[in-house]
Amino acid sequence: MDWKKYQEGVLETENKDMNPILGQLSYHKVIRLLHAAMGLCTESAEFLDQMKKHIFYQKDLDEINLIEELGDLQWYTMLALDGLGVDLETVWIRNRAKLLNKRYKNGFTKEAAINRDLEAEREVLEDLDQIDIGEGVKDIKVYQDIVWPDGEDLEYEMKPQLEADMYYSEYDEEDNE
Repeated sequence: MDWKKYQEGVLETENKDMNPILGQLSYHKVIRLLHAAMGLCTESAEFLDQMKKHIFYQKDLDEINLIEELGDLQWYTMLALDGLGVDLETVWIRNRAKLLNKRYKNGFTKEAAINRDLEAEREVLEDLDQIDIGEGVKDIKVYQDIVWPDGEDLEYEMKPQLEADMYYSEYDEEDNE
């Protein structure tokens, strides 16, 4: 197969119906999350490039640059968190619950890392979303008891935005002034 034949196949399988795509991009939340995703990829690549230069080209490891890139990654992470209406602690708790309660419940193993049960992991994350919303409540409060391997119970609270707030922010107010 030559590259032209391959490109023809690409163009035959491309989604050319741009209206639904443009519709998705009309939401402020989606644009902010796309900005965060692009930034996370860019900054991750810059971090990785620094490691590549150190390992494969024997350049000095530029730790100042690595720390700068980590700061940039945190900036885009905070943008994504705000766009999703969730805080960093909530993400940490959910990630820990997934890893300790499902994937590595008996500690890290290569087998568990390679043969992940994504459906079971998602069930753990969905079980954390028992939402209790009172009438007129501004914040959604989510409570879930998690039992850590040491037997300690932990109760936590998540505060994502209500659906009506997800497409409106102070940035929209600035646009309307």
